Amino acid sequence: MKKLVFDADALIKLAKAGVLDRMKHEIMISGQVHNEAVVEGKKLQHHDAEKIDWLVDRKVILVRPAGRVLRHARLGKGELSTVALFICQNHIFS
Repeated sequence: MKKLVFDADALIKLAKAGVLDRMKHEIMISGQVHNEAVVEGKKLQHHDAEKIDWLVDRKVILVRPAGRVLRHARLGKGELSTVALFICQNHIFS
């Protein structure tokens, strides 16, 4: 099964479109992305945050620890953790 790794922006847009639970791939997000999309989203009462959290609870979306990557001025914490998770899951530079 192919693995898909999403940052918060992509995850939220796919949740709003209602397609996350119909994907035929393993969906993974980092803890930082979970914090951005779910924890912060719930504080702001975003409905997509509830949907994502429901999918995490049912193991449709897997929250995985991300390794460390070098800081990059144009990337935020969520994007950096997504790159690190992709690298870890694909054993790049391990």
